[in-house]
Amino acid sequence: HMEKSMYKVIFQNHDFILLKTEQKGLCVVAARNFKINETLFLVPYIQEYIENLNKTQLKHYYIVDDANSLIGYIAFGLCSFLSHCKTKQNVNYDFDYDNFLVRFYTTEDIEKGQELIIDYRYNETEKIEFEEQATIFLALNTGGIYAS
Repeated sequence: HMEKSMYKVIFQNHDFILLKTEQKGLCVVAARNFKINETLFLVPYIQEYIENLNKTQLKHYYIVDDANSLIGYIAFGLCSFLSHCKTKQNVNYDFDYDNFLVRFYTTEDIEKGQELIIDYRYNETEKIEFEEQATIFLALNTGGIYAS
């Protein structure tokens, strides 16, 4: 069933809306429709040892290239607020190590108002998985956010 969720728009542009919600904290939703394999972000990153990142507030914002990685990557921009889910992601990412860039791209068609979700690829035994992510849709006619 559908439940209304309170939210606050933190930032919005033509492509993305950064929301702060009661249940999930910060999340990014599409402000327009995206096609499969469309690049959402192409951004620089910095890298650091995961053991060092886990001692800071950055422990909530890094991604890895595979589950056995000792290095975490902090991607700059809204992409650092994408929600994580192991099973229901609609965004993936790949690295351009030569130019210190990471590209985030859609893995399916995404509708306006749909939450953007990635797999952070970290080792599940070292980090606690977030609760199963609900897909969020922007209810444009009521101005509310509904989680399904």
